[in-house]
Amino acid sequence: MNEELRIEGQFPFEETLDPENWDAIHALGHQMLEDAFSYLETVRERPVWQPVPEQVKQHLQQPLPQKPQDIEAVYHDFCRKHFTLPDGQYSPSFLGVGHGHGGSHWGAG
Repeated sequence: MNEELRIEGQFPFEETLDPENWDAIHALGHQMLEDAFSYLETVRERPVWQPVPEQVKQHLQQPLPQKPQDIEAVYHDFCRKHFTLPDGQYSPSFLGVGHGHGGSHWGAG
């Protein structure tokens, strides 16, 4: 970067990762925590392990987005397609898990 511009604080453009609306980010963050706690609170009510549905496998094969995405839409997509697919490690009935280079699972009890 041009040292002269940095010293004067004159940038031709400003890049930031700051959200446009901090209140909305706070609200979404609180919702994420509530969802995570609810998930853990009800872990005993769900199967220890579930196979990954074909639609989720297909979704994971799609190319990654190249442009910014709406954070709420990303989170809701994550919840619908991934958050509800346990690998068993949170269940008190699960004996063990081995995450190797291939993501193998073993030890469901």
